Amino acid sequence: MACTKDGNSCAHIAAMQGSIRVIEELMKFDRQGVISARNRITEATPLQLAAEGGHADVVKALVRAGASCTDENKAGFTALHLAAQNGHGQVLEVMRSTQSLRISSKKLGVTALHVAAYFGQADTVRELLQYVPATVKSDPPSGTSLVGELGNESGMTPLHLASYSGNENVVRLLLNSAGVQVEAATTENGYNPLHLACFGGHITVVGLLLSRSAELLQSGDKHGKTGLHIAAQHGRYQMCEVLLGQGAEINATDKVSFRGIQNCVLSWEQSQIVCEFSGIY
Repeated sequence: MACTKDGNSCAHIAAMQGSIRVIEELMKFDRQGVISARNRITEATPLQLAAEGGHADVVKALVRAGASCTDENKAGFTALHLAAQNGHGQVLEVMRSTQSLRISSKKLGVTALHVAAYFGQADTVRELLQYVPATVKSDPPSGTSLVGELGNESGMTPLHLASYSGNENVVRLLLNSAGVQVEAATTENGYNPLHLACFGGHITVVGLLLSRSAELLQSGDKHGKTGLHIAAQHGRYQMCEVLLGQGAEINATDKVSFRGIQNCVLSWEQSQIVCEFSGIY
């Protein structure tokens, strides 16, 4: 198929625009070419673009014609993952008729539920929880991680990702789901959801997590770093204040450099908070 300078074929353009009649006409002449077409830059398929745009009728036609729901684009997103990212529940329902919603991206190592949680799609998370357990863990990514800051981390639950991105409604939803463990640790670094909420300074999320388990306050990752260490290292001034006010241990040291919180602060303002709560004036 001929392509535009952006790497799209006619099928890609029709799928993006939700043009079901054009898609059907194209498939009359070259069904296989339409369902297997790849953007030469992004490696996206027409099905992926239709799913991303929420065009359920186009998705249905392509799936019936044999388009794969598990093909990944260059970034590692399948049609399922793209629908979840953008909150298109009707599209997910169409694909559920032929494909398990629990599949993981080989490149990213995550399911559609992980993606919906990360991007704050609460309604989609609620729908997916009917078919995918809230305790599902991510696999090691073979490509670029969904969260660049976390590198090749694996063993993440949807709660980890919702906490990292600060999606309060999703966190509440997941905390009320069967089997969810707020102390669940990731594989590489041993991060629990509170650690990841501290990365981004998400105070409300930290409060929600601590309401389920006060023990998280003093819990360390595999390197012995508590949420207070992590918040200080990432310049989260208000988070440090909140954690110290909740009783976080100011003299806790990590396992690598044996540094206490006083040596982790990155700004003058944080040092004032540390001094205030440690009685140093």
